Amino acid sequence: MRHKINKLTLTSVLIALTLALAIAENLAIPLLRMPIPGAKIGLSNIAVLVAFYFVGPWYAFVVLMVRVFVVFLFGGNTVAFVFSLFGGVMAYITMFALKHSKRFSLYGISAGGAFAHASGQIVAAVYLTGSTTVFYYMPILTGLSLVAGFVVALLAVPIFKALVKYEGSHFYNI
Repeated sequence: MRHKINKLTLTSVLIALTLALAIAENLAIPLLRMPIPGAKIGLSNIAVLVAFYFVGPWYAFVVLMVRVFVVFLFGGNTVAFVFSLFGGVMAYITMFALKHSKRFSLYGISAGGAFAHASGQIVAAVYLTGSTTVFYYMPILTGLSLVAGFVVALLAVPIFKALVKYEGSHFYNI
């Protein structure tokens, strides 16, 4: 029972973190915005990445979906919601597959998720515009996403270290 409560508690903290980071990146920290449409670091994905390792894939999906829907509810932008949903689901599926393959580090999983998120956004753009010319934007967006994925993993490391120190090195498979 205690293990379940710990997972729910950590999931709640990670949901709060992902929402705070999403708000910070979207509103409070304009210096973090990239001058390219659709490109950003994706700081809120730090919480999703941590959830994958410390509470499991189901809870990571919950963290991701809560972020997507809450940001939509407070932002009210349907187009951004579609981009976030397509990108988030593609990133989740990719991160799930990469983590379960046991061949990729934290950095590889994060970069793969970021790449898939950018690809999902391109798919959403094709869906919304009905035009495949959006694919010309893919090299730029996916190239930047690999850098962003690395940065997200790098920023997640201190959280990983703190959680391992708090819970002990037996806490899940890092």
